[in-house]
Amino acid sequence: MTTNNFFFASHVKILVILTLLVIITISAIIRHRFIDIPLERDEGEYAYAGQLILDGKLPYDHMYNMKLPGVYASYALLMALMNETRQSIHIALIFINILTVILLFLLGHHLSSPVGGLFTATTFSILSLGASVQGIIANAEHFVILFSMAGLYTLLKSMEYKSILYLFLSGLFLGTGILMKQHGIMFAILGIIWFCIKEKQNNNIFKPPFFKWGLYLLVGLILPYMFICLIYTGSGLFKPFWFWTVKYAMAYSGQIPLQHAWTGFLNRGIPIVQTAPTFWILSAIGLVFSIWSVKTKKNSILIISFTMLSFASICPGFYFRPHYFILLLPAASICTGIAMDVLVKKCWGKKNITQKITISMVIAFFCSCISIYNQKEFLLEMTPVQACRSMYSINPFPESLKIAQYIKDHTRENDKIAVIGSEPQIYFYSNRPASTGFVYMYPLMENHEFALHMQKQMIHEIESNPPEYIVYLRHQLSWLIRPDSHDLIFKWFETYRNENYNLEGLVDIGENQTTYSWQPHIKWPPSSPYWAAILKRKTNENF
Repeated sequence: MTTNNFFFASHVKILVILTLLVIITISAIIRHRFIDIPLERDEGEYAYAGQLILDGKLPYDHMYNMKLPGVYASYALLMALMNETRQSIHIALIFINILTVILLFLLGHHLSSPVGGLFTATTFSILSLGASVQGIIANAEHFVILFSMAGLYTLLKSMEYKSILYLFLSGLFLGTGILMKQHGIMFAILGIIWFCIKEKQNNNIFKPPFFKWGLYLLVGLILPYMFICLIYTGSGLFKPFWFWTVKYAMAYSGQIPLQHAWTGFLNRGIPIVQTAPTFWILSAIGLVFSIWSVKTKKNSILIISFTMLSFASICPGFYFRPHYFILLLPAASICTGIAMDVLVKKCWGKKNITQKITISMVIAFFCSCISIYNQKEFLLEMTPVQACRSMYSINPFPESLKIAQYIKDHTRENDKIAVIGSEPQIYFYSNRPASTGFVYMYPLMENHEFALHMQKQMIHEIESNPPEYIVYLRHQLSWLIRPDSHDLIFKWFETYRNENYNLEGLVDIGENQTTYSWQPHIKWPPSSPYWAAILKRKTNENF
């Protein structure tokens, strides 16, 4: 390499790094505004499970849910390294987002050019901030894409360097992505497809090296799940682990009829596109470019399969929760990078690489400004509590802080509590153990064969471990009661409450204001249809 070429290469690298730092810094500054945002219920579930793990207890024994335990372990690790606070969780999310942005830059660079990589990173930074995908919330999807993108990038580098170690690490990353949430299996399948495509391009498909290398990838893929299975087998908890993560998960995924899927997708997808239309238009253009040039561009099939499997990852159960769409953002961002790379080459092909990067970043700045302007009230003006209300309406997430603080102040460390509602964040905030493993009421209200048994099991657990305090949520969003829901839990609770508990506090949740009242000044009846009752167990003197 000549001195001039070396200087030019160094100059480009410095420009790329500085641009990437600017992208990361802007995103981090905006995200930092929301570190005080109240935890929503999924975050509360992960944080409470993390607390249990740090206390030496396993999920599916002391807490039930269908998600695989990877995200619980991740929360436990983050809280062990930092603090058991919502602020620490959201600061950790900033770093997770930064790592994901860097990985997507590397992927975009590998699949196109520095121009494509930087535009990919910019797109993801902006799209992953959106309220329409609940991007400032530390949902499991952020963890899925972090490990999955690490796996995909490591896979590509393993094929480039002919490294079995990299290939094995790729499998480990992709397998760990599955543990974060079952949706991650689509990216594991994508990794296998990419491996086969690359081997075919290298004329190794179905030859002895193909099977040898493929074995390393597959072993890496299954090791994380096998490790978890061994842990639960050794602890005697494999049966509940299997029930919740497989049997119930399958029942849960069959709740929504296929004919409702398209409507659900549009209801969630349209607002996401509306917040950042220029990025999504470029993403569509990039996908078209990939399809159009599928016979001549070696990475086209990689990008097309990436998009298809990413879309498949948001479809299980046809729920289309807003945060599910985070799983689609990496592929969409890669497509915008492809579009920008092709457009810059076609329109400014005679420019040098520095000029091309500058042009693409000017366009990225324009697209980003449109997206931020469309969400300026949310991203730049709202307080954390207002942002929470904006995303989650009248869900009792801000109220959970004060409820939990009251319980923490009036109980001892080992006193058990129960939340009759789907608000596990109260357990986390109060740092008090639950007297039942059912931290969500939703499974008890659903139409599946296990619902009535779950209600009976919850009743038995609470009666066997009487909580010092009960928080009862009269809130449809905390129950999602259906016309065909079993009502055993309600009939039982009415009697159990009257016989064993006194009303200690009332939280009257209004659209614009929440009123808290405590004994002896409780304001009954509540003026809102949404309220929470804090009940204290009667002592012997009360009977």
